[in-house]
Amino acid sequence: MAVCYFLFTCILISQNKRIGSYDEEVNDSVYLLIDKMPRFPGGETALKSFIANNLQYPVTQSDYAGKVYVRFIIDEHGKVIKPQVIRGVDPLLDKEALRVVKTIPDWVPGEINGKKVKVWYVVPVDFYLY
Repeated sequence: MAVCYFLFTCILISQNKRIGSYDEEVNDSVYLLIDKMPRFPGGETALKSFIANNLQYPVTQSDYAGKVYVRFIIDEHGKVIKPQVIRGVDPLLDKEALRVVKTIPDWVPGEINGKKVKVWYVVPVDFYLY
């Protein structure tokens, strides 16, 4: 009987450790869609204005135009981290798009069940000659 009790206790303890490990993994997850998505102060219009006002069209030998898509994480504190070009136009335009995205001010972070979490976000950066 003591052996059965001991085995039962060991099984319970091992289950608790697995659950704890799972919780730690969830805290490091980056989500795509959540209950409350992150938002830029002032909304999408303010985000587009910020990008347009801070964008410097690089001087190139050819007049490239188009959209550079930049993916980044908005962390639990609303900071933009790990930006990367996922669809570029030209190396100079891609570099400028990354520069501007790195300067985006803090967001209101996303939440799941009231807890702030990391969320992937993609923003198009428009380069057009007028």
